[in-house]
Amino acid sequence: MLDIKEYFCPNPACNQYGIRGKGNLVKAGTYTRKASLETKQMLKCTVCGMRFSETQSTIFAGCHYSDKTINQIIVCTAEGNGIRATARILNLSKDRVNHMVIEPVEI
Repeated sequence: MLDIKEYFCPNPACNQYGIRGKGNLVKAGTYTRKASLETKQMLKCTVCGMRFSETQSTIFAGCHYSDKTINQIIVCTAEGNGIRATARILNLSKDRVNHMVIEPVEI
């Protein structure tokens, strides 16, 4: 079950931006990621009206890999495997693994 208190409005123009647990967020439907068929929750800020995914501002945002695959990438690289080794172990593109590990997450 998704705990809305752990999320905040990602809109910098909103006066509730970055503040957790203020009660300004409500569930606003779901969507399914086509590649992994995982259902994700949409949230809405009642102050500014912005809708956003539960994965916004995380490594999971905009990614075509399943949550399980992303976790495997994190574990492999945390254990000291390089980008190419991780890609070979998980049978993935080294460029996609590199993007997951190196690229900064936009907030």
